[in-house]
Amino acid sequence: MKRFRSSLQKIHDLFFQQSRMAELELERARAAWMLAQQCLQAGTAQLEQRRQETSRAFLHARQMTFILGMQQHMAAAEEELVRLDHQCQKAEQYCEAARKKYQEIHSKVERIDRLIEKQRDAYRREMLLEQQRSMDDIAIFRWNPPSEKQETEVRTHG
Repeated sequence: MKRFRSSLQKIHDLFFQQSRMAELELERARAAWMLAQQCLQAGTAQLEQRRQETSRAFLHARQMTFILGMQQHMAAAEEELVRLDHQCQKAEQYCEAARKKYQEIHSKVERIDRLIEKQRDAYRREMLLEQQRSMDDIAIFRWNPPSEKQETEVRTHG
């Protein structure tokens, strides 16, 4: 019995490799996005802590230099938050682009898989028909043995 070989197998393998690479890229993008979100949350928490420290310093009028210093730190922290938010948005966009790329390539792989499966089914049907034909030929030969005239023709001409 011949082994099944699809003409689409090489194409399938290439797209599958691209799909795997896109999946890895998507995972890296998700990790970068999560890291950016964590940095943003940490920066927000730090800013909130500095605001609380500044409000406590307002209670004591003697700490004006501390208050001015904390206001400068808060302004720097707010600028950092804006930068982190922008970085988080970029990471999210990159993640979305990687997800779309992965889905597109993966859908191609699935389509090729379906085509190969259809080819495999056709191949199986063809092999079963061929096997059935050979079994029919054996049955015909077994139940309808050749006549003597046919045997002598085969011996003399064969």
